[in-house]
Amino acid sequence: MPFSYKFESKKDYALLVAEGSLLSVFDGHEMLETVNNDLKDHKNFILDLGKVQHLSSEGLNVLLHILTRSRNEGGETILCNLSTHIQSLFIITKLNNIFTITNDKRSAAEILKKSRSISGKDKKS
Repeated sequence: MPFSYKFESKKDYALLVAEGSLLSVFDGHEMLETVNNDLKDHKNFILDLGKVQHLSSEGLNVLLHILTRSRNEGGETILCNLSTHIQSLFIITKLNNIFTITNDKRSAAEILKKSRSISGKDKKS
């Protein structure tokens, strides 16, 4: 199945729901462009990988690029809904130690909300 994604802008983050096979930088090019263009509005991203069937080393590079861009802007990227197969890939590559990974979008949003409160960005002047 070819790679595709849906983008949804939320108040404190952008949600990217990916589907199919992310096998090359070419497959993820449009998603990277979307993230780069959205950095002026959002620093935090949640990537729902629940419908991603295959992920290559180049696909992992796409995800690392998104993580790096968001962290360079003071934000975070959280992955959620990983299949057992994709989760195993993150464990084998030890990328589970670099990415924050949750079971679902709600848990990911809660982590972002807590980090926002801790950093003081939620406080009113």
